[in-house]
Amino acid sequence: MIVMKFGGTSVQHAVAMSQSANIVTSQSAQKPIVVLSACSGITNKLVQLSTAIISNHKFADTIIAEIIEHHRTVVRELSVREEIRTQLQVAVEQKIEEFTTFLKGITLLKECTPRSTDTLLSFGEFFSTSIFTYLLQNLGIKAVFVSAKDCIKTTRDFGRAIVDYEASKQSILQIIPTILEKADCIVTQGFVGSFEGITTTLGRGGSDFSAAVFGYALSTQEIQIWTDVSGVYTTDPRMVPSATTIPQLTFDEIRDLSVYGAKVLHPETILPAVKSSIPVKVLNTFRPEDKGTVIHTIPMKSIGKAKAVSALKQCLTFSIFVPIEQESEEVLHQIIPKLQKEGIPIFILTLTESCIQFTTNVALEDVLPLLQNVKYLFYKTSLLCVLIESQLSTRSSIIKSIESFDILQVSINSSEHSIVVICKEEDTVPIVTAIHATII
Repeated sequence: MIVMKFGGTSVQHAVAMSQSANIVTSQSAQKPIVVLSACSGITNKLVQLSTAIISNHKFADTIIAEIIEHHRTVVRELSVREEIRTQLQVAVEQKIEEFTTFLKGITLLKECTPRSTDTLLSFGEFFSTSIFTYLLQNLGIKAVFVSAKDCIKTTRDFGRAIVDYEASKQSILQIIPTILEKADCIVTQGFVGSFEGITTTLGRGGSDFSAAVFGYALSTQEIQIWTDVSGVYTTDPRMVPSATTIPQLTFDEIRDLSVYGAKVLHPETILPAVKSSIPVKVLNTFRPEDKGTVIHTIPMKSIGKAKAVSALKQCLTFSIFVPIEQESEEVLHQIIPKLQKEGIPIFILTLTESCIQFTTNVALEDVLPLLQNVKYLFYKTSLLCVLIESQLSTRSSIIKSIESFDILQVSINSSEHSIVVICKEEDTVPIVTAIHATII
């Protein structure tokens, strides 16, 4: 048994859905649990709708029409047998009726509560899974639609519900194995759960998290995350066209990369799988022949040298000067509580007798009011994260590759799996390029 999660771009239209369905069909012997996101862009439209439907009816009507037409278009453009098309049209029209009836209720109440918003946002996943189930059936796959609300049990924190692992595991084990005795696969929703039958959502990245919960509960062989890139790259290909896929990473390594700018997969969303030592593969829906990246709990053999560099742009690095009559720790204790109170994240903090330096990624106007009584300078910077081996020679080669640049700071990350470099923002691409040249 495996879990296959397909993101929004993998189900964004008829062509993408058909490609994803072919991938599922090729692995149907493994009894996959297929977890789907909403079609690309639909969740954003639903978020817009949650406010527009109360205050701007004309704009709301436009969004509603776009959402409905998108799914009707997908149905029209799918190449399926006529009897399947009829069933599919009926199912989607029923979902549209449910959608519009729910919206009428919000309009009458003139209020979209967090509870109502979660129900509204869940429609994206229910539309995509309804369509996908029939598409698989058209290919001869015995696919069964299962509501994630019956499986994923959460707290009542609408918009950011916390999964109850044991309650979810119990529900999943009661539902899934019995169905799979007679079915080839199950199609269900990412991002969606429930609290005592009330719809909840898990926040952005929730579909990956849903896949990980199913994998954890069923102790699956692996979890596949199907997206529009061929795994995790050695760096952003938009900055360095020669970037290549990294065959394998550990959880700690991908966590470091994601904190400092890598966008493919946030490690917290696969934490249940990692804790259960279930490997996670990041694969490309549109190039399924590519091997992608495998994420393991522990390092595999022959991982190699420095493997990747990611960049978190649009940061600010502040240098605060300590008055001669004060201790740096004293000034630090004046500043840090203010930053923490306002939720200002601090990525790197260094302290000397005469200077305190910290780097954050929030807007300048959010920080300046908190520094009114101190003397400071600031720079527009980027934070670079370089995955390294433990050998000193690897670290030395990275540092040597950037010695001609104006680097603000180089330090070993707390995880000890990476070096963090602070550079001026305008130097980001050439420095990433230089570091990447030592990797490939």
